[in-house]
Amino acid sequence: MQTHRQEDNYRHRVWYHKAYYSLDYGEGIENSILDLGPSPEEILMQKVSIEQLYEAFGHLPPIQARRVYAHYILGMKKIEIARAEGVNETGVCSTIQAGLKNLRRYFEKKKWME
Repeated sequence: MQTHRQEDNYRHRVWYHKAYYSLDYGEGIENSILDLGPSPEEILMQKVSIEQLYEAFGHLPPIQARRVYAHYILGMKKIEIARAEGVNETGVCSTIQAGLKNLRRYFEKKKWME
């Protein structure tokens, strides 16, 4: 009898506080607690990667660099870029694809030269 009462009280507390989760729930609660942030080495590698990326942007034609930067770095949608520049969305898509192709070539060439 005592056990049933304790279980009922527990269920009522869970319902009242809306505590329907646990650390095993799978929403990443435990991962967010364990994430300590990037180490100094990771921060340095990110900085070097960003510097290399900006250097590669310098080797693109200005329109490709601007559109690839707006889409991938600033997070703008292709239609937003098209509206801002007053052009067709398909033109923006093809320019971004060409820019990515040129960036890929640039990094492959740079890797080959090293």
